[in-house]
Amino acid sequence: MREKKDTKKTDKIVDISDQVKQRRDEEAELLAAADQEKKSTSGGPDDPRFIMQCLDHNERGDGILFASLHKGKFVYVKSRDEKAKAWFIWSGHHWEIDKADFHHSAVEDVALLYQRESENLKPEIAAARAELDDANDSVKHYNKLAKELAKDGDLTQITNCGTEGKQAAEDAGKAKIMAQAKVDELNGVVGSDAAGAQDDQLPDA
Repeated sequence: MREKKDTKKTDKIVDISDQVKQRRDEEAELLAAADQEKKSTSGGPDDPRFIMQCLDHNERGDGILFASLHKGKFVYVKSRDEKAKAWFIWSGHHWEIDKADFHHSAVEDVALLYQRESENLKPEIAAARAELDDANDSVKHYNKLAKELAKDGDLTQITNCGTEGKQAAEDAGKAKIMAQAKVDELNGVVGSDAAGAQDDQLPDA
């Protein structure tokens, strides 16, 4: 009877060992697929892109990030038997049941990683806000200018400013002609019936 009991105990140990191995193989396949995906997109828990992808996938992403952070340290064994389900921890030489629930405290590493990334994003967020503030200031300025331009007086003023150089040149030309005409008139060249001499065309000094 005793040998039969020991055989059952040995079978139970072997069964648990097989379950651990099976779970390790499943985790290895999952991580291998994740590694392959990371090679084409991003690379591991130190890559902000990978962390953002985990964040976007909610609880599943949290689990992948946890597995990536603690690869080879923790493994969860699934079983139809509720009593056989358990977390295992690598002791350095073999896998043993995580009776102290170290895997619970290890979840904090995921939270700390998310917190670290949020801190790293603060300068980028500040720069984006500054750019947005500048854009808002520009929008306010454009709107204000548009309202001012809607007034007739301002439109006339802008039109005048646009032709100011041309108008000034024309005014200067007209003034020069009028000045010359006045000189001619005073010298009797034009506007007078009196005969003029050739020297009368020159203004008196």
